[in-house]
Amino acid sequence: MQEGMTSPINRGQIFKDLFHNFLEIDKGIEAIIVSDEEGFVIAGEKRKDIDIELVSFLTAVVNPLIERMRNEFAFKRFGTASFDTDEHRLIFISIDQSTTLSLVFEDNLSIDKLYPYAYYLTEKIAQILRAVPGDKIELTIPNFEFEEELSKQSNRIKYQIYRGKLEQEDNFRFKFIIIGDHEVGKTSLVRRFVENRFLDDYHTTIGLNILSHNHYAFGNNVNLVLWDLGAQKYFRRYRKTYYSGAQAAFIVFDLTSRDSFNNILKWYKELTEFIEDKNIPIILVGNKKDLLDQRAIEYEEGIALAKELSNRSELSDFSDLSGLIDFSDLSGKIEGNISYIETSALTGDQVEDAFNLVSYHFMIRSKELEENKFKNKITKEINSILKNYGNLQLVFITEDPLWSPVLQIFTEINELGEYVKVKDKLQERQYEYSSGLVIKNYVYDSLKYTQSDGVFCIFDAREKEHIDPKWGEMLNDLIEKIEGNKALLIGIRISETIDWSKLMEEFDISEEMEERIGSVLFFKISEKNELEIYELLEFLLNFIKQRLLSTKLENKTEITGKLEQDLKVKEEKIQKLSSKVSELKKKIEHSSVSSEIRAKKSKYKSISTEDQLKRKSLSSQIEALKDKIIKYENKGENRKKIKEAWYDLSRALIKSHDYDRAIEALQNAIELDSKYLEALNVLGAVYFGKGEYNKSVDTFQRLLKLRPKDPIVWYNIGRAYIKNGEYYNAIVALEHTIKLKPDMVNAWNLLAASYYVNEDFFKSIKAYERLSNIMPLDHNVWYNLGRAYIRNGEYDKAIETLERALKIDGNYSPAWNVLGASYFGKGEYNQSVDAFKNFVKLDPTDHVAWYNLAEALFATQNYEDALDACNSSLDIDFNFEEALNLRERILANL
Repeated sequence: MQEGMTSPINRGQIFKDLFHNFLEIDKGIEAIIVSDEEGFVIAGEKRKDIDIELVSFLTAVVNPLIERMRNEFAFKRFGTASFDTDEHRLIFISIDQSTTLSLVFEDNLSIDKLYPYAYYLTEKIAQILRAVPGDKIELTIPNFEFEEELSKQSNRIKYQIYRGKLEQEDNFRFKFIIIGDHEVGKTSLVRRFVENRFLDDYHTTIGLNILSHNHYAFGNNVNLVLWDLGAQKYFRRYRKTYYSGAQAAFIVFDLTSRDSFNNILKWYKELTEFIEDKNIPIILVGNKKDLLDQRAIEYEEGIALAKELSNRSELSDFSDLSGLIDFSDLSGKIEGNISYIETSALTGDQVEDAFNLVSYHFMIRSKELEENKFKNKITKEINSILKNYGNLQLVFITEDPLWSPVLQIFTEINELGEYVKVKDKLQERQYEYSSGLVIKNYVYDSLKYTQSDGVFCIFDAREKEHIDPKWGEMLNDLIEKIEGNKALLIGIRISETIDWSKLMEEFDISEEMEERIGSVLFFKISEKNELEIYELLEFLLNFIKQRLLSTKLENKTEITGKLEQDLKVKEEKIQKLSSKVSELKKKIEHSSVSSEIRAKKSKYKSISTEDQLKRKSLSSQIEALKDKIIKYENKGENRKKIKEAWYDLSRALIKSHDYDRAIEALQNAIELDSKYLEALNVLGAVYFGKGEYNKSVDTFQRLLKLRPKDPIVWYNIGRAYIKNGEYYNAIVALEHTIKLKPDMVNAWNLLAASYYVNEDFFKSIKAYERLSNIMPLDHNVWYNLGRAYIRNGEYDKAIETLERALKIDGNYSPAWNVLGASYFGKGEYNQSVDAFKNFVKLDPTDHVAWYNLAEALFATQNYEDALDACNSSLDIDFNFEEALNLRERILANL
């Protein structure tokens, strides 16, 4: 800490101490320079072991670059940029409108790692420059270990100016939670940050304290919604609600309390358990650093804990903390690194730095998420073009060889694959990807005749009221050098005060020249242009895809016309042959058709007569049984004879399909003998056949009381429960059935199906596996087992099982359908397409079959074939809503 003094401030010594601390962050940092707009060095420091050659390098490179970047980005406070040479990397941050910080470091050091330290250093330099006697300035450098993977830096182009991720004057808002043991100073930190004051009287936060605070961090407006959570154990269940939606967190402990430090793991575990987003910035905050004589936790311990929580995979190997914390109890992990900083709410030391640090990480992450959305769209468009047309060539043209934003975007998209630098000069660059993508970058004067699918050219008209006369000539020259039927996208960078329409009128492109190329499209690019360039690039790719598709369709139409003509000739020949065949058939069949018809008539007449005789006999039997019952009742015969007569009558009525009267007969028989097993069994079956499943269950339950160990009764109860939608009860009944008769195939089948419908897929799988052992050659069993595997998320086993079903019966179309769904669930879309094609082949009139094929083709980005399949589905059922929605999605991608 540099103490405040009433004597004049020795800024030179303060700068020296600050820069010395900064150089200790990493040995890869070679030099620090603070310079004004004239290039005069206000302060600076280089590592002692750096030779004099670096000094001459700094003089020759840094100042011209600063001047160029001021012109290029027009940045004000906290404008940032970076630059790579063959041996060095440089970061530039403007401290104010006239002062710039320059950092020089080795080319293997991560820029993303260094940026938060650089921003912190910039703020400290600004404090020193405006300090007055009595001010206190913290000169220690906190640990900002929130490093990005070095692989993200691997594709940076040398001798290119890269704009920093943080723009100026953006607005951010995020929910920020503060957790930790009671009495560690959470509320005091918030009060110091929001109100810049400290209260000596301590009051425990009961439950929750919420504050909203606006502050200015790194040139941006940040609104923090601070949630200060109470630490009491009995509030834990309520804290789960408070964690919802959190986007950043402090875990605070007391530097004088070993217990509060040890409890960090408990709070970290609670955070990972309750929070939805596992990638939020987290800062471990050691508070009360002013109590030096009571300190119980060393700075190195805080650093070590932050690193260990950031890298859980190595926790078991960490020995220094093994006696303090049991890491085996850690149930979750935040997918990002964790920083550490020490503060004093009493004095205010590094309190604002802590909040700035968490704001920085949130803002950077927000920017990356926004950029990644655009990068994903660009990748999708490029892959679609490459898949359908084989290759893609793009040309980018800029005025400044040190700044090509579109080229930078491409080299930062790792998903496009590896590329080879065919040419890598400042005036001309050419990178070729293994996928078939070729990108070329030129400055205005170096463009030669080139083959390309699209050209993106950027002109800089900032602060210009008129275009440069050379631009019109250059455009006409561009059009001559580019192949016809291509897209030329012109981005014009202008200031807010310039009249865009008036500027455009000055571009004079002849109709003849415009017809030579597909289209010349002009777009305005503002000074904050990064996301606009993403949008323009996406537009260019979409335009290219539409033009390629149009050309393909034109060729396809021409080929189709020839095929249709050939087909028409063939159809005429086939029609003539068909007529001859029909005449021959008539002659052959005429002699035998009459006798065949007579034979069929005789057969149908015989069957009809037989049915009439059966019905007549059955009717006579029913009447005879009725008479028999009346006779028995009149004579007062014993109950056994009467009940048997009612039972016989019910069987006759069932044969005649008179189920209502059969039920009455059975009920009469059971009234005479409530334990009449046969009548109860038939009555339950008749209710089942009529669809009266509740009555069927009740009847079989009565029978069950008489025959509790009869597997057939349990089985019939299970069937009735299934029909009634009571799958849990069905499962209980069928499990009893199998206990009594383990090899009862029908019971296993219904039990497996009941488990499936009840979404107990694990048990369904076990039941179908048992059934497959009993019936290994039944394709239905293997098919149903495959369906259960899919619902359980076991796609590999589902595929293996369904292929076994198809070996038994290759024409079983439902198995092809589910096999296609299995491959689709695994993301193996080409295999899914093959399976659904077999489904369509077997069931060409099934609209769902065509729809499933269309979905799989859409997933492979084969949009044209997907559209054909989707239309086939709608030809069968034009109201099929899923197919209508899919067609809209397909058309949006064509």
